[in-house]
Amino acid sequence: MAALFAATTRRLLKMSTTTTAPAAAAAAAARNVAAASASTDAAAAATGSSSVAASVRAVRERAAAAAQRAGRDPSRVRVVAVSKTKPVEALREAYELGGQRDFGENYVQELLEKAPLLPQADIRWRFIGHLQSNKARALVEGCWPRLAAVETVDGTKLADRLEAAVAGVVSVGGGKGGGGAGAAAASGGEAATAAGAAAQPPRRLDVFVQVNTSGEESKHGVEPGEPCVALARHVAERCPHLRLAGLMTIGQPDYSSRPENFARLAECRAAVAAALGLGPPEDALELSMGMSGDFEQAVEMGSTNVRVGSTIFGARDYSTK
Repeated sequence: MAALFAATTRRLLKMSTTTTAPAAAAAAAARNVAAASASTDAAAAATGSSSVAASVRAVRERAAAAAQRAGRDPSRVRVVAVSKTKPVEALREAYELGGQRDFGENYVQELLEKAPLLPQADIRWRFIGHLQSNKARALVEGCWPRLAAVETVDGTKLADRLEAAVAGVVSVGGGKGGGGAGAAAASGGEAATAAGAAAQPPRRLDVFVQVNTSGEESKHGVEPGEPCVALARHVAERCPHLRLAGLMTIGQPDYSSRPENFARLAECRAAVAAALGLGPPEDALELSMGMSGDFEQAVEMGSTNVRVGSTIFGARDYSTK
C-alpha cells in the first residue's frame, strides 16, 4: 500500500507541475479569465440576468477549461454552489437564470429552512458541513428525497445514524423534502404509478468519507491510510442504504490547498478501491476537493466535485450564525 501511495503521489504532483504555466503564461491566463468574466457580466447586464447567474456560469466554464487542460471529460466535473448564509433569493437566481442544480449547505437548520422554500424536484442538496450524529435523522427526514449526498462522513457512528435514517424514510415512502416518486404516486392516485415505484430498488444516499489530508487538529475527518480504508469498508459493507460515492477533503483556512493535499486524497482513493476490489479508482470513486481559491487546480488533479461559494455568491455574512 505504501508503494501505491508513493506512485500515485509522484504521478499527481508531476501532473500539477506540468499543468502549471510559467509566470508570464499564468499571468496571461489570469487576464484572459478576468476578461471572460467581465464579458460574461456585461452580457448578463445586457440581458437582464443576475450577477449570481453570470458567476455560476463563469465558474462552470473555468472548471470545464481546467478539465480540458488535464485531458479530462468536463462533464465528469460537478460544480456545487455553496450557499451557506445566503438568502433564498440568491439561490433562486442561480437556479432560474444560471441553470444551477447542485447546492451545498453547511448547517442542518439552514438547509431545513431553505429546502421547503425551493421545492423544485430537480434541485440536489448536498450537505458539506460537519454533521453531528444526533442531527442525521433530522437532516435526512427534512430533505429526503432531494438530499443527494452527505460529503462529510467522518466516523462509523455517523454512518450508522445516516443508515438508520435513510432506512426509515425509504420504508415509509419518503421524507418531508418533496419531489420524490412516493409523493408523485400519492398525489396522482395512479395504482400503476405506485406499483412501478414500489418495483424500483430503494434509492440509496450517496456519502463521501471525509479525510483530513492536511493533518490539522482543527479539521474533521479520518486520517489517511488504514483509518480511511476502514471507514470506507464499513460504509460499503455494513450500510446497505448508503452508497460509498467517494472521498472528500477540506482545504486550508484561506480556502486553498497545496497540491500534496489533493495528491493525498487521490492516494486514499486508490487504496480504498484496491482494498474493496472496486476496479479503477477513477471510475469507482469520486474526489470532492477544491473550493473558491483552488478549484481549477483541484480539477486538474482529478477532482470530480468542487464546492464553490464566495466566487458565486460573494462574501458570506456570519453575523446571524
